[in-house]
Order: sequence, then C-alpha cells, then structure tokens
Amino acid sequence: MPQSENRQYDAYLFDWDGTLAQTVEIWLDGMRVAYDHFGIAIADEKLAQNLGDWTAPIKNGIAERDMPEFNRILKEAGQERGALTPPLFPGVLQTIGQLKRDNKKVVLITSSERQVIDIALAHHELVEQFDLILTVDDVTTHKPDPEGILVALEKLGMQKDQAVMIGDSDKDMGAAKNAGIDSILFYPPSHELVYDRAHLVSFEPKRIITDWSEFFN
Repeated sequence: MPQSENRQYDAYLFDWDGTLAQTVEIWLDGMRVAYDHFGIAIADEKLAQNLGDWTAPIKNGIAERDMPEFNRILKEAGQERGALTPPLFPGVLQTIGQLKRDNKKVVLITSSERQVIDIALAHHELVEQFDLILTVDDVTTHKPDPEGILVALEKLGMQKDQAVMIGDSDKDMGAAKNAGIDSILFYPPSHELVYDRAHLVSFEPKRIITDWSEFFN
C-alpha cells in the first residue's frame, strides 16, 4: 500500500477512542463487566470488533429491554477505569497544535457520548482546538455510516477531496470509505493485540502511522 503519499488536506477529522485517547483497554474492560453482569461471555477479539457499535449488545444476546441497564453498567465501569480523564497517545497535543498553526480545520467525530467527551477534552484543554465536535448524540447513525463525516463537511463548507479521516478501527476506515474521503490508519503496537491489520488495510487507507511523531514525516 502507498506509504509515501503524504498529501495535505484542509480538514483533519479525528476519531477519539483508540486514536487520540488511550481508551481501548478501558472500554474493553467496561464491556467485560457489563456482559458478565448478564452472564454472557464474549471473546476479546469480538469485544474489540464491537467497540463503537451501540447495537452490538443486542446482537450478542442482550435483550433490548436490558439495554439501558447494560449501558449504565458499561458507562460506570468505563468511568471507574478512567474514561473521563484518559491519557492521550504521545504526540497528540503536538500534532493538533501544529495543524492549528497551519490553519487547518480540526474536527472530532466520535461514537462516545457528549458528556464523556466534554469532560475528557476539558481535562486535556483541547476543547478550543477543535473547530467542530460531533459525538454519538449529534448523529442518527454511527460509524461506519458516513453521516458524521458528511455533516462535518457540510458544516465546514468543504468538498470530499479536502478532508481526511484519521482513526484506528474498521468503523473509522469504513466511514471514510462510505463517505468517499481519504483515510489515515493509526495502528500503534498496542492495537496489534486488538485489531487485525490485514482487515484494516483492506479499507485502503492512504497511510498507516504507528506513532504520532510520524504524522508530519
């Protein structure tokens, strides 16, 4: 795949969980707690595939009437493990800061809830760095549906070839492909135990980076 391509865009659309914030293990642990409460065992690989998919619990055997309780347990378990103040990946602040200095539009498109994201961004003093923030509460369909990306482009007044989606999961890569925009895959060593690289590469991201220090190379 083309690793040499490093073109410039006018808008950079970032995922949050697992891309900017080190939250994958936090939410995996939270999901284990929630499924255990209902006596359902789910393999870690499948849990990873379910990250960001709010309909997954029903597919995995949680009754629709139990979804509010499942989500409550998941949310509490995630927050107990640090979801509200998660560490960022090294280099995130520098990367976003440089994009802003270059007068690029910086957007956050996340499947997390607004109240969780607002606290996390405030904790890292990142709120003002984003020109637009779209959470699960701001769209009717979630990634890999392209709705969030298309809404962002409309609000920014930009064309598809002006923007790129940066994410770590097949939801992010799929959303970019479905929206018809370029993507960049963030695949640090910690994700090798969670996500299948070959599957992610099948979405044809323009670049793969394993560390944020590589972003401007």
